[in-house]
Amino acid sequence: MLHEKLCCTSNVCPTTSFFHGSTEVLRSATIEMLALVSRVAEMEKERLIDTTPEGSPSTKPFARKGELKEYIHNAARRHDELLEEARCGQGVDRHLLALHHLAEKNKDDDALSFFNDVVYKQMKTFTLESRQFSQPWLQYYSFGPATPNGYGIGYVIDEDEIRLSLSAFANSPSANVADLAAAITGAYQIIVKTLLP
Repeated sequence: MLHEKLCCTSNVCPTTSFFHGSTEVLRSATIEMLALVSRVAEMEKERLIDTTPEGSPSTKPFARKGELKEYIHNAARRHDELLEEARCGQGVDRHLLALHHLAEKNKDDDALSFFNDVVYKQMKTFTLESRQFSQPWLQYYSFGPATPNGYGIGYVIDEDEIRLSLSAFANSPSANVADLAAAITGAYQIIVKTLLP
């Protein structure tokens, strides 16, 4: 974990199956993802897992692949379920956005009290914003952070590779792109060593 806690995440997915389809927010910080990340952190402390790049002199043993594979599959399954729900218009973010707009327009104090609640505001503060845009002609795609201390990830998926563009505000006291890159590299190493033979 980059900052030792799960954060509010946003990845916009299209709702193109609808006439003039728009987008919905996919929130990938799930209970299953928390379980995976927590178990990886425990395994690192127990020195049962190696998150260093290949060939690093500090290589540790990699144990319990089957256990970790199950955590990865559970998180991926839940992510796929949420993605399908969002694509089918069953997300909540765009609906809440419309209700918030109506509450402001109608000066509905009762409704606005919900949107001014501290929990709702935290729910809308995305520390990690990511967007995927893949076309055969596209080399890179960039996306910026939504909050002063957040991160942005733009990514392109091709047949043979995934290319990432990472961003954070230079004056942020807590968001550091180099740290994010190291965390992503470590996560990649875990996935490769767990899922590939």
